[in-house]
Amino acid sequence: MACKIKRLYRFGARKLNCLAWTGLVPLGSIPYASSTLCRKNLSCVANINNAVQPFNAGLFSLVHQLHKKLNDARFI
Repeated sequence: MACKIKRLYRFGARKLNCLAWTGLVPLGSIPYASSTLCRKNLSCVANINNAVQPFNAGLFSLVHQLHKKLNDARFI
């Protein structure tokens, strides 16, 4: 993902929309996951939600690092 963002930056992008400030929502609570994937299995919902947390932490860290390197870029 960092390579793609840096490439956009080289092409002139300075205002980049990113999920880093909010992250992904708990995916186990979306209707598709609860009705199709888990079917009343609460441990399945918890597993899906727990999988999102490392992604959000990594995304926040990545955007923080890129913000230092690409100081005139704005991440929204």
